Amino acid sequence: NNGNHYRENFSWMSVSFEGTREEFFSELMAWATECGASCDCFEISNFADEGYGLKAIRDIKAEELFLWVPRKMLMTVESAKNSVLGPLYSQDRILQAMGNVTLAIHLLCERANPSSPWLPYIKTLPADYDTPLYFEEDEVRHLLATQAIQDVLSQYKNTARQYAYFYKVIHVRNTASLLIVCVYVCVNIHLARFLI
Repeated sequence: NNGNHYRENFSWMSVSFEGTREEFFSELMAWATECGASCDCFEISNFADEGYGLKAIRDIKAEELFLWVPRKMLMTVESAKNSVLGPLYSQDRILQAMGNVTLAIHLLCERANPSSPWLPYIKTLPADYDTPLYFEEDEVRHLLATQAIQDVLSQYKNTARQYAYFYKVIHVRNTASLLIVCVYVCVNIHLARFLI
């Protein structure tokens, strides 16, 4: 079908990492410690149905500050403005108004950058998510008789509109080639699902 053909055309642009996300947890914790985050009160643990999270490894006192993360570790709209995305961000009012999209494109650009300071974090992100945007056709069919279907269809429609808008913006403005590759990665990993 069209989605598979599209994925095949751009599969060479996908960024993948050797190993499972679990294998990168030690690298994440080492990076966090190196950056000055507090990591001595907890460990990463799998909580079965809930997935991965932090588990205390010692008693934590009431009102004790047991976790802090330096700002330099955070991917923010500010860090996006100071990245390859900056020139596009400064010129596009819609991108400026959509922090979630700014962060998503920023994440994709950093994922495609082999020297990104955020790679230890990015490598530990899940490969997929259990949200309606990622549902297969038969899973969506189960929602047809529910009130949730309107929200799901609205989410599909809004994501498709956002993709169409930013695809056009990036190609019309001839934005830096790295940013174009990042958007193609986004299409390949996330938004091409609409073409299936």
